[in-house]
Amino acid sequence: MKLKFKVEMEDIVALNLFHFENSPTIKKIQLLYTWGFSIFLFVLFGAIAIYHKTIGFFPLGLIVSILYFIYIRQSFKKRHEKLVKKMYGEGKNKGILGNHEMLLSETALITSSEVSKAETQYSAIEKVLTNDQFGFIYLSSVTAFVIPRSRVFEGDFKQFIDELNTRIAQCQTVA
Repeated sequence: MKLKFKVEMEDIVALNLFHFENSPTIKKIQLLYTWGFSIFLFVLFGAIAIYHKTIGFFPLGLIVSILYFIYIRQSFKKRHEKLVKKMYGEGKNKGILGNHEMLLSETALITSSEVSKAETQYSAIEKVLTNDQFGFIYLSSVTAFVIPRSRVFEGDFKQFIDELNTRIAQCQTVA
């Protein structure tokens, strides 16, 4: 079974954002930065209020904490997206961008682009995730192939993903 598709910069950004939004490690960091620092700010303003014996710092601390919380939650994703675009903008990325072909052989996923060809045993694939727009074939916790559904120009996306998952499952039951 074969699938041909084109990968563009926005697809690589989407992969990174998908990982950013679903990584347990990044979720913990976001939790620390949002809740942890918001609470710290409120406690700091509370200490200032107690020290100066004025209640006015309590509402100010609450307002500053809430504004920080809202700002940091919104800016995390935007800053990450901007950083990913900058990093990938540093090179030509010939092996990542452009037309790709994936082929399911008996024992491996064979991937090729205009400048490279690789074979990955099904047992090396950690997981396959999909959403409405993409398929993500994870080879490690931070490395994945991205398949943009809208840019598949040969083959059936759903059939390919279903067959890939079947072969991965068969490989795991044999091992």
